[in-house]
Amino acid sequence: MFVVWAAFLGLWTFATLVALNARAAARKGLTVDPEQVVTIVLYVLLCFCIHARILRVSQIRAIFDVHSCHALDALRAHQYEPDDTRALQCEHDEGPREGSAG
Repeated sequence: MFVVWAAFLGLWTFATLVALNARAAARKGLTVDPEQVVTIVLYVLLCFCIHARILRVSQIRAIFDVHSCHALDALRAHQYEPDDTRALQCEHDEGPREGSAG
């Protein structure tokens, strides 16, 4: 969805720049220079491509960070599993403790 809004921003920027350029040219009695329109189009496309690439890289990095966190959590859980099992087994084998109501 973020890329869609970035595309809208690019289109709005393009339309605004072309409109301002056309109004300034009309005030001076000139026509709109096609070279300026092409330059604006290329600038907007370049900005959108750079934005999309940065977004893609940040999403890939976030995915790898999440996977590495899950992998580390799984390793930690696996390390402590035998200790927890042993502790629960000891408490189960002991039965009720002395002095406890029950």
